Amino acid sequence: METLRQKTVSGAGWSFLGNITSQIVRFVIGIVLARMLLPGDYGLVGMLAIFISVGDALVESGFSQALIQKKDASNEDYSTVFFINFFIACLIFLLLCLTAPLIAKFYNEEQLNHLVIVLSIGIIIRSFTIIQATRFTKNLIFRELAIINVISTLISGLVSLPMALKGYGVWSLVGLSLSKDFTYSVLLWIRSEWKPSFLFKRDSAKNLFGFGSRILGVGLLDNFFLHINKLIIGKFFTAADLGFYTRAYGYRDMISKNILNITSSLAFPSFSSIQNDFNKVRTNYKKASELVTFISVPLLALMAFLAEPLIRILITDKWLPAVPYLQILCIAGIFYPVSGIQISILKALGKANEYLILNVIQKVFIIIGIVIGIKWGVIGLVYAQVFSMAIVYALGIYYMKKFLKLNYREQIIDFFKYTLLVILIFGTMYKITNYITTNDLALTIIQSFVDISVYFFISFYLKYNGAIEIVTIFRENFLPRLLSREAKNGMHN
Repeated sequence: METLRQKTVSGAGWSFLGNITSQIVRFVIGIVLARMLLPGDYGLVGMLAIFISVGDALVESGFSQALIQKKDASNEDYSTVFFINFFIACLIFLLLCLTAPLIAKFYNEEQLNHLVIVLSIGIIIRSFTIIQATRFTKNLIFRELAIINVISTLISGLVSLPMALKGYGVWSLVGLSLSKDFTYSVLLWIRSEWKPSFLFKRDSAKNLFGFGSRILGVGLLDNFFLHINKLIIGKFFTAADLGFYTRAYGYRDMISKNILNITSSLAFPSFSSIQNDFNKVRTNYKKASELVTFISVPLLALMAFLAEPLIRILITDKWLPAVPYLQILCIAGIFYPVSGIQISILKALGKANEYLILNVIQKVFIIIGIVIGIKWGVIGLVYAQVFSMAIVYALGIYYMKKFLKLNYREQIIDFFKYTLLVILIFGTMYKITNYITTNDLALTIIQSFVDISVYFFISFYLKYNGAIEIVTIFRENFLPRLLSREAKNGMHN
């Protein structure tokens, strides 16, 4: 039988592989679409992000987190939540259909009237995936999720790219979203052994909602404020401005959000299973937070460093206004993965009230940042995100001290030692090569590879836990498999 560590590492491996593969496919599709479509097309879809995202949060209602946290979840629990999810999804769909003219009027974009209705179909489709994905996640079965994610991403490209070639414009992005949702849902149901029973247990719904309601409150706030900048940019600036912001945000999230999603999906069920063992939770948190910091900081620095040549070469000069947005968003992104683990700790320990308080305080500072930042236009709003994410990280440090007895100094050093090392290495290499290189993508990529390599070896030499953990994971989990495979091949030969 696999240990928790083995299951977690295996899950991390499959999540990473699945996300990387899916992201590469999505990246290629995104490049082709961005070259064919206009920034304004992305802006129109971005205007609706807040409504769709809040709708998804209402449908989920915190039930999936409650099911993961509950150790003895029954079939009645799963079936009850499934039908609740579907019923709410239908209500949200009808509500968005009725309010579509008002949304179009708010942005003064007539096209949104139809876009809202069609995109909201995805809310119903995604409601069918919640319980299925929850069961896979709870049991740390990420291989199936990884494969399904890759396949659905590929199919979405096969649908959206021909649409763009035929001149469907913004509807190509709608096709991209809906085809992925539909394929993902169908494949989940094919691969899942669980099917809902016609059961609805009122007590089950009530008990799960006791925990889930506080998660729902946070989820609604998170989804609203996650897209509040898109709402403001879409209202007070042009669709093209929002398109530039949306592209920059998407490229940043290729790193920060994917690392966050991997760590959160693994951390919450893993920490939930050991919630009664204080020492294990404390030790695993320290390892996890250092590991994601070790990985995310240099990658985001690299993204910021490559921003201009990447955008210029890959999606043409028409997207260059997105460069400064991307660079600043990368700074905000370094806080995401660790904050995600901190939040997973609070949820796993059942600290829903503290989780809600943390998020409310964060949102207050987001509003403050927006009020101040909007005076400087879109760039001011982007800088405000750095401010708000730093606040979230600081609050997370406070709660980790309170519940895991980790002092402030220890946590700050664990985080910033990697950031300072990246600044030192990348800054030094840039100063050295600035005199001998031009704005050449190939040379920049080579330099970046050298930067990452130097960063890893210095981290390992200094015995930083992030680098040591990477080596340990490889030695204990992947190297034996490689050696075993080589041995088998040798025997056959």
